[in-house]
Amino acid sequence: MNSPEVGLRVSLGLGLIALIIVAVAAALLRKGSTRRKVISVAIAAVVGAALLVVVYRPVTLTVDSQGVRTNGLSPIELTWSQVSHAYLETNLRTSEYRPTVRTRGVAVGDYHSGRFVLSNGTPARVMMERTDVAVILFTDGLTYLLAPENIDGLIEAVDRYYPGGATQ
Repeated sequence: MNSPEVGLRVSLGLGLIALIIVAVAAALLRKGSTRRKVISVAIAAVVGAALLVVVYRPVTLTVDSQGVRTNGLSPIELTWSQVSHAYLETNLRTSEYRPTVRTRGVAVGDYHSGRFVLSNGTPARVMMERTDVAVILFTDGLTYLLAPENIDGLIEAVDRYYPGGATQ
């Protein structure tokens, strides 16, 4: 999966630059020693750099004979033996599996990543770049909703590696 769209990145980047400019201006205008001002600017720069790393880091979704894996800040390591059922939702916008409440993660436009509560009240781990079609993997502990841009590739991989494939 890709990080949020270019427009989002540009907006966040400009917002970050504005935040750093404000922090630098505030640090330079405030009373105190030059050392305190330099420390304030350094802290703003480090926070800004950390935010850029988080926003621009792509997430890779891998589906193979072992299961489903992602990289990133909160990686998924899911084996096929943990999956009790794979479901293909073809109308996610109106389904009971639509993410409605973000509990930990990011939701900007169609891009959702993190933990959410679905419209049926079930907690879920969501990785979503589209809002129409998704593969939903059910486990004993958590539901996983996966909707990358290349949904056809995901469906093909799940059908190939998960016994019974993703049913509708």
